Amino acid sequence: MLKILKKSNLLKRTGLAIPLALSTLCTPQAMDNDKTKSEGQTSTRNFEKVNSSSHDNNIQFILPNLDSNNCSNILKKHKPEVAAQLSSLAILLAWYPWYTKSLNERSTVVLNQKPSNSLKITPSNYRGLSANIVLVQLMYPLITWELRTITGKSQEYLKRDLNTLEKFSISFGIGMSTAVIGAPAETIIIESQRNKVSARKAAMNIYSKVGWNGFPAGILPMSIRNGIFGSSLFMVAPVSTNWLVQNYPSVKKMDTAIENLTSISLKNTNLTGSILGSFLPASITTVGVSFLDRIVAMRQRDTYDRTYKSSIHAWKIAYNAHGLSALKAGMSCRLLATWVEIAGFNVLRPIFENWIDNMSAHRNEFKS
Repeated sequence: MLKILKKSNLLKRTGLAIPLALSTLCTPQAMDNDKTKSEGQTSTRNFEKVNSSSHDNNIQFILPNLDSNNCSNILKKHKPEVAAQLSSLAILLAWYPWYTKSLNERSTVVLNQKPSNSLKITPSNYRGLSANIVLVQLMYPLITWELRTITGKSQEYLKRDLNTLEKFSISFGIGMSTAVIGAPAETIIIESQRNKVSARKAAMNIYSKVGWNGFPAGILPMSIRNGIFGSSLFMVAPVSTNWLVQNYPSVKKMDTAIENLTSISLKNTNLTGSILGSFLPASITTVGVSFLDRIVAMRQRDTYDRTYKSSIHAWKIAYNAHGLSALKAGMSCRLLATWVEIAGFNVLRPIFENWIDNMSAHRNEFKS
């Protein structure tokens, strides 16, 4: 990793060389060297002591002392956010190729003789993955933190628990805000798939042709689509999972059978319930916003051609070409990708939360 950074001069261009250089000053070897140099210099010892103290305070401000205790406390304090990030990254490769396949079929619906709706994927469908990692993946812990913070403050203000509609409204609003990041990310991914180039090269192509105005293509319809997806992922899926577990004991029995067969602990994890319960929000997200999905992808592919005057104009052209059949373009891949993402995220998140708790508990036992 360091060789790659040095080769690309990323340290100098991003300013990371400064904190890395400062971190070397805090190593025991550097501190020993300073101590050796200061021996025999009685006249300047007091000055160097004061100067060293202020210098160490500055270093600690820039690079906080992340010892094992602090790391453990940070993990415990931000357990939901850390678990959300680990879960989203762990499940990414499982749904991403079907997502890009659907994205390509939706964006080219007008160019095809009939709407494409195939589940066949190729390794090229992983192209543009870095754009998702750099931009989209950061939204999962951010949304988790926003939901936890806003829900907690709202309940503290109202002095009661929020009802389902209120939770849905909060998650919908937060989901809408993710279009600010989601629109540029999807635009870069479509360009990367279209011209078979890296995400970095795709972003440079867009910027060189239309500047920054080319990145937020389709942001308004995407905000509504992302609002529905955000509420489905963080609110509808857990609610439907709990409903299945409470009303159908056979769902929990299936988890028990899986534990007995595989010897894998599913503590606090509703594996079967999450998989079955995620199908409803995945279907709602795929079918319910299929109209928005088409026009968003079409506008993003058209970021510098500017064939479509508006989102309504894009849909009008697609409808004139294929009628309502245009809604089927990429729907199978979209449903599969959304189902895998929602189910995998809600299955893995409690597992990672349990892992963080166990790690903290083992550390406390070791200290005692």
